Amino acid sequence: MVKQEKVGVYGMQCDACVAAAQRALERLVGVDAVKVDLADESADIHYQADVLTLAQIAKAIEGAGFSVDPSQ
Repeated sequence: MVKQEKVGVYGMQCDACVAAAQRALERLVGVDAVKVDLADESADIHYQADVLTLAQIAKAIEGAGFSVDPSQ
C-alpha cells in the first residue's frame, strides 16, 4: 500500500543539507518518491507502508544529522 506523509525536517541550512536529507530518504527500500523543501522545512514522502515505517523514515532523517517531526 502506497502512503504519503509530510514530515518536518529541522536543522537544514542550505542546498547541501537538502541534498543530504533527500539522499538519506531515497536510499530507503520502499521509498517511491521524496521531495525535501528547505523553505518549508519538510519532506513529502511517498512510500510502501507494508515495507517501511514512519519510524524508519525518521531514523534515516536523524541519521543524516537533522531533527524530525512526523506530525507536521
